[in-house]
Amino acid sequence: MKLTFEQIKSAASGATSVFEDVCGVCFRRFTPPQAAAVLANRPETILTVQSCPGVKLMFRTDSATLGLSVEIFPRPQNRHFFAVDVCADGKFVGSLDNFSDQTIPDDYGDSFRPQETRREGTLSLGAGEKLVSVYLPWSMPFCLYALELDDGASFAPAVPEKHAIFYGDSITQGFDALHPRLTLASRIADAFGVQQNNKAIAGDGVLATLAVPRDDFDPEFVFIAYGANDWWRHTREQFHDEYRAFLGSVTKNYPGVPVFSLAPLTRGDSDDMRLMGPFHTMRDVISLVAAEFRDVTVIDCSDFFPADPLLYSDGRLHPNDRGFELYFNKLFPRLSAVMDARHG
Repeated sequence: MKLTFEQIKSAASGATSVFEDVCGVCFRRFTPPQAAAVLANRPETILTVQSCPGVKLMFRTDSATLGLSVEIFPRPQNRHFFAVDVCADGKFVGSLDNFSDQTIPDDYGDSFRPQETRREGTLSLGAGEKLVSVYLPWSMPFCLYALELDDGASFAPAVPEKHAIFYGDSITQGFDALHPRLTLASRIADAFGVQQNNKAIAGDGVLATLAVPRDDFDPEFVFIAYGANDWWRHTREQFHDEYRAFLGSVTKNYPGVPVFSLAPLTRGDSDDMRLMGPFHTMRDVISLVAAEFRDVTVIDCSDFFPADPLLYSDGRLHPNDRGFELYFNKLFPRLSAVMDARHG
């Protein structure tokens, strides 16, 4: 039984729009004004804007199998691996990917080359009714050509009612989790039971104009993680002003909503001097600016990781699946404490 476009659309979580194209069903995570703000700043990010971090399909079914046929559009950059992960009642049952048949080196970040774009396969979901989650790739533009269940199987969308917004750079987008369910943002969204509305763009610094357009929902919280790219791109004064304008728009758009402002992980070149100065300058500016806003909580992530290259896909900057697990385990208790206090 092939699901219709309307059924697929009803099950989409973390997407601002869902539409049909010649290749199948496509998903977008930015509203048109948000996409325009990103592209006005960096037009070369068009394919990243069209990628799907945070988007997943969620539905209940008694089907014993799930058939997938997907189309991937490799980017003219250096991340050419992807996976579509499938879970049933929270248990991972398999993925459709382009790396399972390869030996993956420790520094795999830019190891993969573009491959054929169409992939298809059938995964076993097990007996009985279950909640199925299909995590779409964070790394490349994606179209769903077909999603099939057993003939006569039940289907009911099960998208969370609550939302969270994730702003940031490559790490918040998902670099370099092999599996989209294991990115930091996916782990956080799943732990809180919210839709992951991911607005992160690899290579970006804080961009005040991105925060101006409001989404059409009130999020449970807003997650902001910038600084690593600002360190070499902006002076201290530029970063201060841009970050202040960004937080001003976020707190105006979502009054009373908890905002988490993260100071970035220490990186392999943190001892260098960049345009902003020493690495700790970012943390200092973030703390200084956030103090102006009542609902903003600063979390310093600089000491979360030991100096272990095996926690990174590239030995110094982007966490791998193991690194994201450590990052989440360090960060989630702090996020949870703030949310519990709010709801207590």
